[in-house]
Amino acid sequence: MDGQSFVEGAGLPLIGPDLPDWYRIASEPWARDVILGLSGLHDEAWSRASLKELAAQSRALALAAAPLPLRVSGWYFPAEVDPTWAGPELLAEALRELPRPLWISAYDSANLGPGALADWIERWLPRDVGVFFQDGVGVHARTPRWRATILCT
Repeated sequence: MDGQSFVEGAGLPLIGPDLPDWYRIASEPWARDVILGLSGLHDEAWSRASLKELAAQSRALALAAAPLPLRVSGWYFPAEVDPTWAGPELLAEALRELPRPLWISAYDSANLGPGALADWIERWLPRDVGVFFQDGVGVHARTPRWRATILCT
């Protein structure tokens, strides 16, 4: 939820009175290594316009998350990028002070293809930041067959 936190002490209002049961979650087999999401906004344009603020909130969240019983193996900054965005350098600047290992997500709305998309990302993204690629299959922008083709590329 925009402007709310699932973790106490992050400097944002809590999501509600019933926070996740972090101890139960930490005991789940799938939670041995967790990539924890940082501060984000669901509206892409608003998120891109608020990168400095989101990065500051994310630093506070990362500090607040330290006492959680989870083994945080990385962090995800949910400002999505695509080649039609004219300001990815602003994101690179915002990422500098965030904890590592760090991940962002990218998608190919311009249909550049995997090689050109990777080249575009490599021009501005710090080398120590990973990328989760969104293939568009879940929102029906692409087909599973297209995804299989790209995976083999």
